[in-house]
Amino acid sequence: MHLGHKMKKHNLSFGNFNEIEPNVLEIIAHEGAVITKSNIIQLEEYLYEKYPTKFSLLINRVFSYSHEFGSMEQMSKVKNLAALAIVVQNPSKAEAAKIHKLFVKNVKVFFKKSEAIKWLMKMMEQE
Repeated sequence: MHLGHKMKKHNLSFGNFNEIEPNVLEIIAHEGAVITKSNIIQLEEYLYEKYPTKFSLLINRVFSYSHEFGSMEQMSKVKNLAALAIVVQNPSKAEAAKIHKLFVKNVKVFFKKSEAIKWLMKMMEQE
């Protein structure tokens, strides 16, 4: 974690959000949440207000949740998203997470959060 950077936590209806590095936001969806298109629009509004330029997201799949189709399509419209890392705990969750690659261009799946953060920071530097 960036020295001197304080983690800021925020809650939205479907999950918790932690700024883990400058312009890198970790999302942990609530157990059993069904992510809708309106949830992604709510997330977009939050992100655009907080990050007027580029940012990266780390989706930490600690809990089981699902997406409605419209939510995945809406993710493809999120502006200023430099990269999306998805952290999973097992191979079956890794397979499920790959669906994001159909909708978002710069996506990578990880088993270790530390590796995901390193990759996101590298992607932020390249953008």
